[in-house]
Amino acid sequence: MRGISWLRLERHGVPHWSATSGAPDGRHVRMQGAAQNLQCVGAAPTVWKIVGQRDFNGDGRHERAHRESIISLTDDDPVVQAAEAAVKEALDELDRPKKERARRRSSSRKKGDTDDLDAAIRAARDQVKRCGEAAKEARRAARDKLKAKIEAVNAARFAAVKAARNASGLWWGNYNAVCASYERGRNAALKRGGELHFRRYDGGGRITNQIQGGVTVADLLAGAHSQVHLRDAAPSEWPSAPNYDTRAEPSKNPSRRDRQVCRMILSATVFTRDGVRKNVRWPIFVNRPIPDDAVIKEVVIHRRKVASHTRWTATFTCRRPAAPAASPRAGGHRIVAVDLGWRRLNRGMRVATFMDHAGQYDFVILPDKLLDAYDWLDRQAKHRDALHGGIVTQLRGLPWQGAPAPLAVMAQWWRAIPADRLKPRHTARLVVAWRARSEWQPSAFVAAEEWRKHDKRVWERSGHRRRRVVRHRLDLYRKEAKRIVAGADVVILEEFDLSRIAQKTDDAAPNAINQSRQRLRSIAGVSVLRNWIELEAAKIGVHIHRHRGVSTWLCSVCGHRLRPIDPKVLHHSCSNCGHTFDQDEEACRNMLAGFEATASIVAELPRARASEFF
Repeated sequence: MRGISWLRLERHGVPHWSATSGAPDGRHVRMQGAAQNLQCVGAAPTVWKIVGQRDFNGDGRHERAHRESIISLTDDDPVVQAAEAAVKEALDELDRPKKERARRRSSSRKKGDTDDLDAAIRAARDQVKRCGEAAKEARRAARDKLKAKIEAVNAARFAAVKAARNASGLWWGNYNAVCASYERGRNAALKRGGELHFRRYDGGGRITNQIQGGVTVADLLAGAHSQVHLRDAAPSEWPSAPNYDTRAEPSKNPSRRDRQVCRMILSATVFTRDGVRKNVRWPIFVNRPIPDDAVIKEVVIHRRKVASHTRWTATFTCRRPAAPAASPRAGGHRIVAVDLGWRRLNRGMRVATFMDHAGQYDFVILPDKLLDAYDWLDRQAKHRDALHGGIVTQLRGLPWQGAPAPLAVMAQWWRAIPADRLKPRHTARLVVAWRARSEWQPSAFVAAEEWRKHDKRVWERSGHRRRRVVRHRLDLYRKEAKRIVAGADVVILEEFDLSRIAQKTDDAAPNAINQSRQRLRSIAGVSVLRNWIELEAAKIGVHIHRHRGVSTWLCSVCGHRLRPIDPKVLHHSCSNCGHTFDQDEEACRNMLAGFEATASIVAELPRARASEFF
């Protein structure tokens, strides 16, 4: 069997590797092998510290300074100053009715009648939006006038990035990956108006093999390239482990492991931390091939932490020749509108509704089994928190001043952590340090050690199940996205910020309703489904149209703008014409109507297919 595709990871007591190849659909290669002292970007915090001294900063200081230097160049422009003053004034006007509405609701302990204030808030928000757009346009015009100075600032930043890259000591494939990831994160932060932040190092990292010119599947199997090689495994090369299935023939009812019948060896070039080039090999199972016409451009090996264990994955980025353009469909183009959101139903959770121009609709539903798994994870988290709170109460009552010197220092560090930031990992560090001085307060140590062991079991069990649940949802969304775009010429997606949907209202204090809303948003992961829809559409050349108008609470029959009494209710009736509708289906109808009203270029839509995917 040639190539690799769906290969899955298993643990056998030593470091493992798994790999994705051929397509961005979560296919994996199961590998096993040792990997020590490798130059793994992110595996050593010093890599980011070196780069962070210049521009790849963990705390945002250098990036913030660069942004402020650009802003300072435009602050002296009188048009910008006037626009910013108008924005400030509009925000002040918005703040007054919001505070008054919060005061009324607080005094009556319910929403009450605040129609006058709601109307004032809507008008003030519209004014803020208009002033903000004017301020953006003013800054854009100011930047055009100061183009030479801004280019000089950007050139200085680029020189700092280049110097940091050269000083990092990384292999060129690794530092190119670092630069690309940094730029993606920086651009996303600039687009959202946020800042870059350093993530706490958790033992993960990656090794990147960029293959100049690419390598064909035939050359990959023949070992014609020095960076990566895939070949059949000799029996003597296969590791002996009790969990490996050594049956020569698959069973009558093959399991996933039984279907992985092809055993091969993957070799890849890596560099140690001191810059020594080495070739590392991993045994892998193969059960589906890479397409023969694919050209492998990059192999990235990731190391990720799952609880206290390490998982390795290798991603193969491939290029394939462009497929021939599809012939025009008889009867015109097929348009599909997709309404994204989340709604808990009696069975499962609806996360998307899609409808074509002929009125045929369907839903994307997260099954109850998946939701039950998330509920189990939440219960385990609460269980951990409860046990941790109990042991913390016991430990804080001990006379740590009389503890042996090394343990007293660790206890001082532990006690200095604020209660709202104290995590089980902090307490576990204290207990581990206590082992060397277990004769001090022995009964308390025994209780703390029992807690640590139990907490580690719960942590590992939860971490591995969370990984499986997330992968299950990812695979479901991949398949549903492929089903949505299949046969479509245009897919309509609403243009809105998913991250703001579950945020608290302006005057609402944290409460159980907001926490439940945010939890459901986290479970739904609607942005993951949207990304897969865009990816699957790009792979087959389907056009993505962004709907920026109103879609919800608009009657598709008479066009009346609705004001629902209870937005959580799924089915509503139009107060003007009596039309009864499902919220999500009506949103799709409105998006289709809006597209058909403005899309005079539908007949000219291209059907070119993507030639490269990731």
